[in-house]
Amino acid sequence: MKLEPRFLKSREVRLLGLLWVLFWIPRIFFLFIAKESPGLWKSLLSPAFLGRTLILDLAFLSYTFLPLWALRSLFPRLRTPVFVFESIVLFIVLLSAVCEPIFMVDMEARYNFIAVDYLVYTHEVIGNLWESYPVIRMLLALGIVYAGMLYLVNRLEKPGSCAWFNRTSTSGRIQVALALLVCTALFHFAVTEDRLILNVPMAGQDLAKNGSYALFAAYRNNTLDFDRFYQGISPAVAERIEKDEFQNRAASGMRAGDVLSKPFSESPNVILVLMESMSARFLGAYGGKENLTPNLDRLTREGLWFSSTFSTGTRTVRGIEAVTLSLPPTPGQSIVRRPDNENLYNLGTEFQKKNYRTSFLYGGRGFFDNMGPFFEGCGFDVVDHERFSKEEITFETAWGVCDENLFAKSIREADITHEQKKPFFQFILTTSNHRPYRYPDGKVAIASGVVRQGAIQYSDYAIGKFLEDAKTHSWFKNTVFIFVADHNASVAGGSGVIPRDYLIPVIFYAPDHLKPTRISEVGSQVDVGPTLFDLLGWKFDEQKFFGSSLISHPTREAFFGTYQNIGRMKDHHFVLLKPKKQVEEFTVDSDWGVQPLPRVPNQLLSLDAEQTISDYTTASRRYSSGALKIVRP
Repeated sequence: MKLEPRFLKSREVRLLGLLWVLFWIPRIFFLFIAKESPGLWKSLLSPAFLGRTLILDLAFLSYTFLPLWALRSLFPRLRTPVFVFESIVLFIVLLSAVCEPIFMVDMEARYNFIAVDYLVYTHEVIGNLWESYPVIRMLLALGIVYAGMLYLVNRLEKPGSCAWFNRTSTSGRIQVALALLVCTALFHFAVTEDRLILNVPMAGQDLAKNGSYALFAAYRNNTLDFDRFYQGISPAVAERIEKDEFQNRAASGMRAGDVLSKPFSESPNVILVLMESMSARFLGAYGGKENLTPNLDRLTREGLWFSSTFSTGTRTVRGIEAVTLSLPPTPGQSIVRRPDNENLYNLGTEFQKKNYRTSFLYGGRGFFDNMGPFFEGCGFDVVDHERFSKEEITFETAWGVCDENLFAKSIREADITHEQKKPFFQFILTTSNHRPYRYPDGKVAIASGVVRQGAIQYSDYAIGKFLEDAKTHSWFKNTVFIFVADHNASVAGGSGVIPRDYLIPVIFYAPDHLKPTRISEVGSQVDVGPTLFDLLGWKFDEQKFFGSSLISHPTREAFFGTYQNIGRMKDHHFVLLKPKKQVEEFTVDSDWGVQPLPRVPNQLLSLDAEQTISDYTTASRRYSSGALKIVRP
């Protein structure tokens, strides 16, 4: 099949050239913002990197144009539908090339599962973009660029301009169609992103991504089967390791009574506040220099402060999962967003057994990230945006009401329950420390909607006001307040896992009962529930919770996850599990950074690696088998 010279000037070649340019815009942008940027520049000309890039770009074509071009080669007159489809794809790729850098600025990562989530929850995302960027001007500019591209692609289109699609020979057209379909099949079955194995570092793999293809791939691969993709061990061995670990949990020499100035009543109230994106580095107690969080800093001095605790993931739903279910972050979606996640043993279960009112308070819409249905399935009363009256909302963004309105609602709900002579457990999720960083005027020195530092100040201000207001209510002295961050800011979706990017504050505050104490044992969000029950003197099903009390039985371990990469740190030894059954080990320095440990081929796994594999194997199987389910009365 001889190509005529005019083929090189054809519409299809111009279209492919424009697409290739658009594919590279996010890659170049990523080069400048990635933490590994210096090393990435060196990889640009490596054969492995260029090979991966080419394959991923061609994979996108295999899902879009190749089958259509095969159809047109058989039916040359089928031009208009083909042109319309190609124009739509060009617009999608252009839009992706413009939007992905915006996503990178916020998340410091290429398109991943989070971008897919954002496409599903259009109200919050469109509202967020509208409040954060000059959307109208951006759309006008985008329209002008798109019109120019369409003109460039179509201006030389003439009958017979592409020899492949206008061959007079029927056999020739059939040959072209078969060749294109074979290429489509090869890319579909042999070189999808899941099966693509090239010797390219993780950061280089992110750089090589085709953004449009990665978005569809993330939608397709939002769950991962642990036994298939990760290094595993037999169920019997995993259960034995878990049993030994459970039995060998050594007491720390400290008891819950050591941090109590006065025992709690039989039925104390509990208010747990999951703080949006409140990284430890923002607090002065952790070395922050900007004095953004005077109220939280005061609580670290006046309350029970766990200064070496870590989030399990990079999204709010991971924080919810870890705190409520006390589970490490199994691969793929958070359990909060998975099917069949109702009636699981959770933090609220023991409260419900004691006839508490358990409620989830959120200033946004509960369907977002499936949070409302998840908490309802866990036996909670969901108080979301729909339960706020107009009088209760003085300020809101696309994500929900401001933190002051949310905390005021918490106090009103507590008053109602207290008047009914019933104890309560509230799980509160804040939203103000989130882009577009807008909040009521006149509350803090930094103007609303400018920088995250202002949102941090406002979130801290709202917490201080919340506690001052709560002190005027009769239930305050019999209430434990828990403040824990859901995850760090601006690390969501990153490929690497570095413990310092997961360090978060965890503070228990009950001035009439808890002595000001700092506990520096390593722990994570999975330990919040067991620590609370230890303080209250309550028993719980320890076989269903992976965490343990950071006071009396600290395991000195923390779990981490980024949807695909999952890990565990203990005693400054960090084990990371990756798809394709990869196991990597690191040492952890005093600043919670990591240094890789060399691994000898065919070397036996270390004991820490075996324990890490066992933990994640057991967690995955317990969920999938239904072992975490409970029977409600």
